[in-house]
Amino acid sequence: MANIKSIFSKLFYLLIVIKCNTVKSELNNPKFKFNFLNFLNFDQLKNNLFNNHFNIANESNEKCLNELTAIENALKSSEPWAFEVVDAWGKIPSGVLSGNYYDAGAFSQCFNIKRNGELFKTQYCMGNLVFDLEKYSKKIPLFTHESSFTFGVCLPAACSLNLIEASFNNLIRKTDNNDVSVVLLNNTCLFEESASKINILDKIALGLIGIILSMVFVSTGYDIFYTVSKYKKSPTLLVFSVYTNGLKLLSCKEAKTPDTIECLHGIRSISAQWVVLFHLIYKLCLPPFNFYDIYFKLVPKYYGNIIFSAMFGVDTFFVMSGLLSSIALFKQLEKNGKFKVMRLYLYRYFRLTPMLGVTVLISMTLLRFLITGPYWNNLHEQFRVPCGQYWWSVLLHTQNYVNPNAVCSDYSWSISVEMQLYLFAPFIVYSIHRFKFKAVCIWSLVALCCIGFTVITYAIHDLNTWSDISYFSLVYVPTHIRYSPYLIGVIVGYGFFKARTQSIHIPKMLNLGAWTVSLSAMMMVMLPIMQINTKLTSFKYGLYFGLGRIIWSIALCYIIFACAHNYGGRINWFLSHPWWQPLSRLSFAIYLLHIPIMTVTMVDASPYFRELAILRVFIENYVLTVFVSIIATLTIEMPVSNILELLREQNVEQKFVENKKRQ
Repeated sequence: MANIKSIFSKLFYLLIVIKCNTVKSELNNPKFKFNFLNFLNFDQLKNNLFNNHFNIANESNEKCLNELTAIENALKSSEPWAFEVVDAWGKIPSGVLSGNYYDAGAFSQCFNIKRNGELFKTQYCMGNLVFDLEKYSKKIPLFTHESSFTFGVCLPAACSLNLIEASFNNLIRKTDNNDVSVVLLNNTCLFEESASKINILDKIALGLIGIILSMVFVSTGYDIFYTVSKYKKSPTLLVFSVYTNGLKLLSCKEAKTPDTIECLHGIRSISAQWVVLFHLIYKLCLPPFNFYDIYFKLVPKYYGNIIFSAMFGVDTFFVMSGLLSSIALFKQLEKNGKFKVMRLYLYRYFRLTPMLGVTVLISMTLLRFLITGPYWNNLHEQFRVPCGQYWWSVLLHTQNYVNPNAVCSDYSWSISVEMQLYLFAPFIVYSIHRFKFKAVCIWSLVALCCIGFTVITYAIHDLNTWSDISYFSLVYVPTHIRYSPYLIGVIVGYGFFKARTQSIHIPKMLNLGAWTVSLSAMMMVMLPIMQINTKLTSFKYGLYFGLGRIIWSIALCYIIFACAHNYGGRINWFLSHPWWQPLSRLSFAIYLLHIPIMTVTMVDASPYFRELAILRVFIENYVLTVFVSIIATLTIEMPVSNILELLREQNVEQKFVENKKRQ
């Protein structure tokens, strides 16, 4: 054991020399000039803390200095536990030229170090070794590329992270590495390997789950008992029945009414899978072993561009939402001659919000008990902090404007956008019903204005890259940037409504040409989505995204229209097949749950990118997401829909009774 310390030191230095010699063209890069092993010199660290007159008067800082002294002495005497502390630190990793800027170190080892038979109290934190402060400041800390290394540190639990960070940077300046600095991230620190304490929010989440499961158990028991005994059932007591809801959820039946647009089931299901696949690649980037391979091997291929075009999958949901809302509103307007606007808003709100609220609550509370790992605390903080601070903006569906830089979970912004767009739907429908073609022309021009909003925003803020930290809040989540697909769906819904009683005839050549143009336009829109080798100006980026959404939406609307009127051929057969119906009903839950599930299953390791590995991981995560979505849909979404339907039926019956009394 006497020579272990010198052997370790020589080995690490040798690895650094080999790494630098293999990248001769990069020898002037500070990433390779900086000697990362200075971080592991606890002797210098301790002396720096003492000699630079850091405040060590309080008990905590004095204990930190004593612990560092103990590590220093143990290293000199070659005690194994001290080497475990050093070994738990992240180092400059292999695969740097492939984009691997992460080494989390030995997470579990940091919490299981024993000194003299007793557990040595430690803390595990993440830090960034920054080489380009200006570039780093424009990106999200921890998951940055090119401008920093991300590494894990294992320190005595008593040490203040601010003091350690200041000491590191002071040591770096003494080595004349003025272009290198260290940023230690407080929100990543853990003092135990897995969460163990239950707080008040956890108890609320557990209580809510308990109440829901109790109602499910009682309702299902009632349903089964009365099914076996063949007694008449009360619809009110079947609201939470897994048996009845399960039969509805898994039903695969042919359409019985001409108003049903069967192809939407297939489009909705495929769009959900598309979004899941894209977010899977996104999660592979947090953190990847070979990050650059994703962009230089996957992106240049056409199917790679298709994967990264999943933002159009979200626009597809907006189109379908606008289309279906428009048709339903036109029918109601034709039947009653007016809207009860507040009732429409309340129905829509309670249709979307309960499932979202429960998902967010569980994500920010109980989810942390399911997984642990070096990156988990930071990712969980991304759920907990914005959700804890801005939970009200989630429930009010205003977070894409109120707190766009702190959106509560990645997926919920689009639900806020959809709810905001629905607020305008009754007025748009009424204006079209009243003024017909004139209103259609005006709203079509309003849809085109979205291009101007997008171009102006890109130009003002000089946005020409997706990695800019302001991209998400400025041009991805605002409703005034994303409204055109929804509005186009509402306008096309008027065409569907007018054509429902008519026999539509599309000449064969015209239909073939329209299909060719639509599919070609959609392919062309997806083609340049991630061609990072082409440097576009902010104006061209804005024009591409603004115009691309409109082209995509119009092409999609023709496909839906053609399929709905039996001019889709084999494509219509495929999209309208009954097998899509269960997945289509699960699409809302899949959208809400897939990111939390991916986070749990993928956050504990750095995956190596391979195309076949992506397919395998996608299948695993999608199957698991579908399974969890079935449970969530049966216990939350469908019961809420059942309650709303009962209230609607009760209102209809009340109207019927009132009309009869008048007669």
